Formats: sequence, C-alpha cells, structure tokens
Amino acid sequence: MEHRILGQGLAVSQQGLGCMGMSEFYGVGDEAESIAVINAALDAGVNFLDTADMYGPFTNERLVGRAIATRRDEVVLATKFGNQRSEDGQFRVLRHECGEFHGNNHAVRLVGQGFWVRVDGPVIRTRFAVT
Repeated sequence: MEHRILGQGLAVSQQGLGCMGMSEFYGVGDEAESIAVINAALDAGVNFLDTADMYGPFTNERLVGRAIATRRDEVVLATKFGNQRSEDGQFRVLRHECGEFHGNNHAVRLVGQGFWVRVDGPVIRTRFAVT
C-alpha cells in the first residue's frame, strides 16, 4: 500500500477505510464482522480510518476503538465533530459539549480530547488545523 505524507510528516495510506456504515445508515451492523474488516484493512496496509461521534449515533468511535485496541500504533484515525444527535438519532443544532462551536483552537482541542476518551486510548499525537 502506498502512503502519502500530510502536513509535517503524517504518513497515511492512499486508501482509507470509512467506518460509518459499520454502525448506521446501511442497516444493522455486525460488530464482529466490522472488527474483522478493520483488521483486514490494517493487514492490507490501510492505516487511515475515518469515524465520527454522530455515527451510530455515539457508537462508531467506540467500535473503532475496540477494533484497534491492540494495533493503535498502526493507525491514523480521523474523526469529525459538531453534528449533534439525540439518543433517538435526530440531528440537533451545531454544538459541542463545551458550548457553541466557533472553530477556535481551544474548542477543537476540547473536542479532540473528548474523542480520545471515547476510543479508550492515550493521546500519542494530536494534530489540529484550524484556519
């Protein structure tokens, strides 16, 4: 698998794996099958996984966290934030747990820190790009 360098040295595979459909939107997900797909992608050299807290809702990041728990050093993980959903899946106004999101570095850091708690892992390297 070929990789590309992003920014100041973050190496990501040219192909990534979007994990949204493992938790929602395309029918009922199968956790064991989803974890097997993530591991197969990693085995094939894919290191770039994409998730979000709104997928599930609130379950996809945890699923990905369980899947990569023993392979964390092999993964570049992307997430998205800002779309809020209620427990019944309805979309809410653009917010995050620290108040209105305005795209400032402090808000992004707080959301990023919350993300790492949800995947149950240490923050090894966090990158923020806010313009």
